[in-house]
Amino acid sequence: MFPIAPYLPRTSPALPTTTSMVTTKKIKKPNKYVSSNLAASSRLGNHLFELSALLAIARKLERIPTFFIIDHHYDQMLKDTDFVIPGLLDHFLIINESVPVSITPTDFQLKCCMWDDPDRLKNITDEYIHIRGTHYQSWKFFPRLRNELMGYLKTTKNKFPNLPKSSSNTFVTCVHIRRTDFVGSGFHVPDEKFILSAMQFVEQKGSYKLLQS
Repeated sequence: MFPIAPYLPRTSPALPTTTSMVTTKKIKKPNKYVSSNLAASSRLGNHLFELSALLAIARKLERIPTFFIIDHHYDQMLKDTDFVIPGLLDHFLIINESVPVSITPTDFQLKCCMWDDPDRLKNITDEYIHIRGTHYQSWKFFPRLRNELMGYLKTTKNKFPNLPKSSSNTFVTCVHIRRTDFVGSGFHVPDEKFILSAMQFVEQKGSYKLLQS
């Protein structure tokens, strides 16, 4: 189970200075932290993108990834994520409170399905960075974490015997049609016939390209 810190860690007191002693011991850098707004009321897929991206961003910035339990949505997000990919949350400092008002949010990743380069956050020297954006729906945030993240996934005991399986002659394709997003936004929702036709179109286009290559 992931540990929960009851309060934000305080800044370490300044070390006393002296001119009478010389040492070659390397002084450890003080801890710095990075957190983010999160789409906590969304589904599990969004949670995996957000937390994986935040971990990768924290490593690039040499900061500790931090998760604030702001309300019951964030609490449920932790539980759902921990059930599926428990090793991921082991890297996070989890704070059982809201983001302190003294931390000014940083504009970053404000648009859905886009990649915002974390390198531009490196010049921020504040102890805490709280990112204003959400979702992080781009693989570019964590291109080198594939094997590590897959290693954190919990192996399911359910073999799903009734579902079709890929073989040497058949490749099973699963399509996320985002039906709830369309319904909630008032957009037209495609029916089953349209979805199947679209899948066949993509399959034919893919086969044609393979034959031409």
